[in-house]
Formats: sequence, structure tokens, C-alpha cells
Amino acid sequence: MREAILYYHFDSEEKQKLIRALLPLRVRLREVPPEEYGMPVGALAGILKEGKVSAEEEAGVTAPMLVMAGLTGARLDEVLLALRRNGLRIPYKAVLTASNQTWTGGQLFAELVQEHQKMSEL
Repeated sequence: MREAILYYHFDSEEKQKLIRALLPLRVRLREVPPEEYGMPVGALAGILKEGKVSAEEEAGVTAPMLVMAGLTGARLDEVLLALRRNGLRIPYKAVLTASNQTWTGGQLFAELVQEHQKMSEL
């Protein structure tokens, strides 16, 4: 699987920080526009054949979210360190897996929000 990072719902300042942080790592970045929030994340990352857009999911991502595909071990650590060093605090991050590759951006975001809330309660 080719390395790629999908990013959702970033404002222009956050987008520039993200690009500056990850440019030296030569990882492929793909901005996901709102009209594609309802597509399977695996299709957007180039893992699955084009997926069908679910219109009800378009508005499902309401905060910045990253989906990292093809990054493992030390490479994943490099990306996370680069984000931290550049002042990017993104609470909603996920690694693309066999389990979540068919989920839409909205579905994945909802799951991350739930997980984040559960972790905050601990």
C-alpha cells in the first residue's frame, strides 16, 4: 500500500501547517473536499475501487481529521512527531485498516469522536 494521508475539514492556516510539516517526509497528501466526505476512505486512499458517495454523510466531518494509509512503525512515528513539532494538534486521527477502509469519512469521524470522548472520561 502506498503511503498517503487524507485530510478533512482543515482551514487554510491548518492546511499550510500540515503541508510544511509533512513536505520533508515526502508523504502524499490528499485534501478531501466536503462533497467527498461520504466516500469510503479506502477508495479515497486508492486502496478500493471508487466507492459510492453517501449524501447523508457529507456533513458528518465537523473538525479536522487525518486518515493515514500505508504508514507503519517508525514511519508513523515520524509523521506524528512532525505534526507535533509544527504545532498541529489534531485529536481525530486514524490509520486505514481492513476494518475501516469501507467506512465513509463521516462514519470514521463519528467513531473517532466516540473514542475520544471515552478516552477523555478515563
